[in-house]
Amino acid sequence: MKSAKTGYAVDDLFEEFYIPKAVKAIAPDAINGLRFLNSVYFDGSEEEFNAVFDSETKKQQFTSTNPNLVFFVRNTNGEYVPL
Repeated sequence: MKSAKTGYAVDDLFEEFYIPKAVKAIAPDAINGLRFLNSVYFDGSEEEFNAVFDSETKKQQFTSTNPNLVFFVRNTNGEYVPL
């Protein structure tokens, strides 16, 4: 299971269980080896995602039951780096 934490403030999130704008999930088993997933609901209907937002720490934790799934975040240089 993959998991990652981000330090985004609440204003940077669409809503608690929506993917933040700066985060992409990449599944390497898709066309050309990469599949970018944007604006995906974390309800299990689209992908095997789960997201938990901690209102105290203002962080969102991403998990997936798909071992090939890797989460990336956009840094200040605009590059996507793995979480």
